[in-house]
Amino acid sequence: MTQFFMRARRCLAALAALSISMSGGSAWASASDVAAQEAAFQAMLAAPGNIDAMLAYARASVKIRDYEAAVATLERLLDLRPEMQEARYELAVAYHALGAYEVARYHFSQLERKGALGTQEARLAARYVEAGEDRDKPDAMRGFVAAGLSYSDESESFGGAVQLGLRWRHDMGDANTTVWQADARGALFAFEGEGLDVSSLLLRSGPWLALDGTAYGAKIRPYVEVSARWDGDDEDRGTAALGVQYSNTHSAFFSSFADVKLGRSFSFDGGSDADYVAGALGVAYRPTRDTRLRFSLRVSDRSAEVAVDSRSSHGARLDLSHEFAVGFDASDRKWRVSAHGAWDRVDWRNAGREDDVWSVGVGLRAYVHDDLFVQTGLRHIERDSTDDAVDNQANIVSLMIGMEF
Repeated sequence: MTQFFMRARRCLAALAALSISMSGGSAWASASDVAAQEAAFQAMLAAPGNIDAMLAYARASVKIRDYEAAVATLERLLDLRPEMQEARYELAVAYHALGAYEVARYHFSQLERKGALGTQEARLAARYVEAGEDRDKPDAMRGFVAAGLSYSDESESFGGAVQLGLRWRHDMGDANTTVWQADARGALFAFEGEGLDVSSLLLRSGPWLALDGTAYGAKIRPYVEVSARWDGDDEDRGTAALGVQYSNTHSAFFSSFADVKLGRSFSFDGGSDADYVAGALGVAYRPTRDTRLRFSLRVSDRSAEVAVDSRSSHGARLDLSHEFAVGFDASDRKWRVSAHGAWDRVDWRNAGREDDVWSVGVGLRAYVHDDLFVQTGLRHIERDSTDDAVDNQANIVSLMIGMEF
């Protein structure tokens, strides 16, 4: 047990050192978009009162999420041209982004009353209004469910797949904007053949505490987590853990996050129980409203009652997602394409074995009607071990139909 906590402290110390070394990067930004905003600002200064110049500057500001600048310019523009509904629509969107949902609803209602919204704009406006009303409520529930088929070339078999996710948020109503959040995730993959089924469930609950007393900036979330996994090969396990999440939005482009937890892993089938510590640290970069990159480093250590089952790992993961409009009449939702790459090195320290595990994948979520979507993905997983007997690789293709709610 003492050795376990010594390794836990080393894991936490490594994460802390990485956090300090990365803290100097909070000024990341999209240089071309910032330059475009500055050029638009100079053009507006050179032609005061020019409607086109003001609108161009406001749109350039929205693109880099400088919503305060956009609101100030659009308000002045509407003072000059109150009949300019295009500017009012942009203003409503900017107010929504700032969290001023009541003001955003007012401008959207003005546009609707005057019949100034096209079909697509009306759908988007309704979605903005609905989202604002949800965020003004003390309780909000969001989630998705999807079901479909998967194929694995390793086992050369098809199988059914089900995934679901739920998030409940409750505004505690205090001066520090505390929000209690509970998350649930589940998955089931049932392939043809014995020992190939995999199912998992995870529950996490705890309050987000604002460190500076505002809705933005640094936050921490102490939480309780329980999980279970059944994979059909005598490795069925459950876990219980206490942890802390950290999140900080440094700018419109850059945010950082961390997650550390300590827990106990229990075997459901007579295997070895274990104490474990796990941590992750990363950054997220959003060069535009529709594009996001997320990079994380992760470490873990598991000390099992049976020494040969003890192991430690470290690795990294990169995720990329991009949303794009397709002009699909049945839904105003943007489609989302995603990709990831991950690597982990697992050291079975008492078994003389070391594994490198790689994973790469791509996916597409296409909204076909409001919140109804079709999702497809391709993933490649490969294990390269010093023990050739456990080397393997697999390509998994999936096609699912789901709904957000």
